[in-house]
Amino acid sequence: MAPGYQLAVYALLIMTASMAGGLAPAMMRFSHRKLHLLMSLVAGLMLGVGVFHMLPHAAIELKSVDVAVRWLMGGLLGMFFLMRASTRIARTKRGGRSGNGIGTCSRTLWARS
Repeated sequence: MAPGYQLAVYALLIMTASMAGGLAPAMMRFSHRKLHLLMSLVAGLMLGVGVFHMLPHAAIELKSVDVAVRWLMGGLLGMFFLMRASTRIARTKRGGRSGNGIGTCSRTLWARS
C-alpha cells in the first residue's frame, strides 16, 4: 500500500474512533461510577501508551533495558506510595474515613489500610 493511502486510512480510522468516543455519552447513560471508571481506564491507557513509547528511548539513553525498567518501576511505585500517603494524610486531617473527598476512592479500594 502506498504511504499516502496508508496515511489516509489511518486518518479515517482515527477520525471514526474520535467521533465514536464523542458520541458515546450521547447514546448511553453513564452513572457517576461508570463515568469515573471509564475515565480511569482511558487515563491508564494513555499512561501506558506514553510509557511504552518512551521506554525504548530511555533504554538507548541509559545503555541498558534493565536499568530503564528499574527506573520505570521505581517511578511507578514511588508515585503509588506518594498517592497512598497523601490520601492517608488528607483523611486523618479530615478526621477519619467519613465524607466525600480525597480519601473516598482509597477507602473503597483498600478497606483495611
